[in-house]
Order: sequence, then C-alpha cells, then structure tokens
Amino acid sequence: MKQILSLLILMLACLMTPTSSQVWAQAPSSAESPAANAKDGQAALPPAENLLRSASASLLRSPSFGCKVLLSNFMFDQAMTADGYYLNKGQGTGKSKFHFAFGANTQHPVQMTQVCDGHMNYILKLGGEEPTLEFVDLQRIAQTDRKSRIANPTAWMTTGGLSSLMEHAIKSLEFQPTSQYAKSGTTVWHLRGTWKKDALKKFFGNSVNHTYIDNPLKWHKLPGQLPHIFEFHLRADPSLTLVPFQIDFLQLRNNDDSTEVKKVLSIQLDNFELMPDMSDEHFKINNENVAPVEVTELFIERVQQNYSNRSRAPGQMADTGAQQPVR
Repeated sequence: MKQILSLLILMLACLMTPTSSQVWAQAPSSAESPAANAKDGQAALPPAENLLRSASASLLRSPSFGCKVLLSNFMFDQAMTADGYYLNKGQGTGKSKFHFAFGANTQHPVQMTQVCDGHMNYILKLGGEEPTLEFVDLQRIAQTDRKSRIANPTAWMTTGGLSSLMEHAIKSLEFQPTSQYAKSGTTVWHLRGTWKKDALKKFFGNSVNHTYIDNPLKWHKLPGQLPHIFEFHLRADPSLTLVPFQIDFLQLRNNDDSTEVKKVLSIQLDNFELMPDMSDEHFKINNENVAPVEVTELFIERVQQNYSNRSRAPGQMADTGAQQPVR
C-alpha cells in the first residue's frame, strides 16, 4: 500500500516542467467514440490549451466547491481503487484538499489526506503502519525552482489543486487536435497530450541521457513508471462552467513504435457542488497524536530519485533547517 501511495504522488507530480519544445507519441485515442477535430464545412474545435485554460480559470475564480473522486491504479497486475473527495476554497486562496480511502472494506484500510493551505502542503497517512504527518514548505520549493532544480510544486495536483494541474499541463505537454464525443447526452471535449522534449529534459536533469529524449524518442530507455500520454475529458457544468471529469495517465506498450496504449492511472471526478460556506477548518490537519515532520528536500528528491532509479537509504532524511509550523 505504501508503494501505491508513493506512486500516486509521483504520477501527479510528473506534470511539473514548463518548457517549449515538442514531441509526439504515435498512439490512438482511447476516448469513447471521439469525433474528428473538424469536418468539411465545419469549424475546427477549440485548441486543447484554450479549453484547459478556460476550465482552470473557471475553477480558480469559482466560489468554494467540492466533488467526489475515484482513483483507479492499473500499474500492477490487479487494479486498485480508492474513493475520496476533493475540496477547493477557490477565489485565489490557494487552499485545496484531497482525501482518499484505500481498502475501505478490508481489515487494514489506509487513509491519505493532503491539504494545501497556500503556504504549506501536508500529507497525513493513517492505517497500515504507524501514522505519519509530513509537510512541505511551498515557498522554499518555489525558491528551489528558481534555481532550476525542480519545477514549482504549486503546479502539482497534490499541492496546487485541479486548476494548477491544468495550467501546468498547458506548459508541459504538446496536444493533439481536440476531439469530441457524446456521453449520456452531454458533449465531452477529449484532449490528449504527450511530453515536450524540454519538459522531459528538465524533469530528468542529468539522471537520464538526453539522447534518449531527442528524435526518435526512446521511451523504453526511460524509467518504467513514467506516463507517456495524458488525457483530459472536459464537460460543461451548470455551476462551474467547464470541469475535468476524468484525467488518465497512459503508457505505450512494448516498444517505441507501438500504437497500443495501456492506462496506468485514472482519476474520475463527479458530483461537483458549490459550497459557499466552506470553513477554513477543512484545511487544517489534526496532528495532536502525530508529530509533523518537515520533508521539503526529501519531497524534491523523492520525485527525482524515483524517476532516475536512485533511492535514499531507509529512514534517511535531509536536514532542511526549517521550523515546524504551529498548527
């Protein structure tokens, strides 16, 4: 279970490098009956970047809202799912919260809660082994980003919410033409993108030979956890204008020339609801029984090392010199 939780954080963190070069993965769409981007006599559909930007702005400017979340992990032989919810304070506060429950109907359920209060990001894990509470100083990581050691984590879904994820996807991914399909009588915009070359190079730094990334891109030479393709499914919402109701992470099968894809992680979001009276108490972590541990440097290295197949010795932690926040 610990491996699953770490994989979730890493999968969501891989959309974190704003750059400008491009690389295409030759793979078919896995959307439900997508239509062509434009037909004779019909106007082309909006570019993916425009749709993502509209959806991001809608969530960013909205009043407080929440939705249900279903996480499905297909990385291993047997699919694993987790039910949860997402809360966003909205209106530029930078406050967001994810909560997932793994194995809710088993003897050893595990819960993971991630809270971003605009300054710190907290990760609370309960169940399984001893409970843990880690926190990351977003300002310190932003300073690190300016030194080009890692991209700004406020763009990660786990530390910046859905709006930041979509904004960063615009910078990190090269998108194919938008397609449409109908689902339950509703029009859905299907967006598919893959890594820009410079995004991959900055993500891996010196841990991967950059010749593997230059044309032709050699996916099989890159770490096996890396998603190759990202898909966003957007629909209109009566309260929030435009929302992502499904985000998929995919990989090409077998070799670099393959056109067959497999889904490795899927995030489904449903029941979007405005919550104008949402209290700030939702974005506080109860740490009475768990001592908080500052892991800013380790959080950075956790991404870099997992994707470069390097690891830190068990229990080893960087001494960052930061003070623990008072909660």
